Amino acid sequence: MHLKTHTGEKPYACPDCGKRFSRRSNMATHYRTHTGEKPFACPKCGKRFTQSSHMVTHQRTHSTDKLFTCPECKKCFTKCFQLHDHFTTHVRERPFPCTKCGKAFSWKSNLKRHLKIHTKEEPFPCSHCGKTFTCITSLKKHEKLHSSQGAYSCPECGKQFSSSSKVKSHLKTHSGEKPFQCMKCGKRFGWNSNLKSHQKVHTREKPFRCLTCGRCFGWKSNLTRHLKVHANEKPLVCQECGRKFLWSRMLTRHLKCHSIQKRHRCPCCGKGFNDTFDLKRHMRTHTGEWRQLMPFLACSVCLSRK
Repeated sequence: MHLKTHTGEKPYACPDCGKRFSRRSNMATHYRTHTGEKPFACPKCGKRFTQSSHMVTHQRTHSTDKLFTCPECKKCFTKCFQLHDHFTTHVRERPFPCTKCGKAFSWKSNLKRHLKIHTKEEPFPCSHCGKTFTCITSLKKHEKLHSSQGAYSCPECGKQFSSSSKVKSHLKTHSGEKPFQCMKCGKRFGWNSNLKSHQKVHTREKPFRCLTCGRCFGWKSNLTRHLKVHANEKPLVCQECGRKFLWSRMLTRHLKCHSIQKRHRCPCCGKGFNDTFDLKRHMRTHTGEWRQLMPFLACSVCLSRK
């Protein structure tokens, strides 16, 4: 059995998703993620688990013995590896980088979950509505929305959430509460994540690096948009003429070319334009401003007639 770790042999396949394992016991444990079976129950609170080791770890939460203390914040843990994982939040050590977008992670499991974003792999479907997810935990949170038990509703608009903390966070959209303030400029935010994202404006931090050209970005969304340039990806198509665009704002501006209505009229000659930018550029032909801006395009014959 040990030799399989060297040969890479994985003879046991999951009958549901096809994932392969070197041991039958590992395959049986994995199969419970599909069936939802949780045979191990905590004798203290009744919470159930798919593996006995998870149940044993959980039982320590009922014990007052927490032997491992973080030297930075004094938080206590029952296991040494939990302290090690927690300590990375203080030192910001992220040894696992994504080869696709450059984003780094503290844990290998987080990197594996992140890679599914690039591969668009979503192997966990919801049995109620068919929506798919990249990991089993996201699926379980979503399935609570279909169950009367565990579904949390917003008292203002009725929108449902999988946890009470998400309802509390959502309520800020109704109350307008913004408890997180930037110490640099005083701007306030409803969520701490938005504040952290904003602070990059002051620190000029750009943690997201394009592996193709080396250009760095402050936000992941900007890097994702930039990567389309290298891939020559133009997903937005004009339904009128079939022309393709990289960004929605370019498509929106282009669509005005097909519109018969031209709301912006030149007060000098009456020519119509779809947006004020084109009108202002045209107005320079009447004011003569374009001659100062682009003297190399001025014709000496035309200028003599003016």
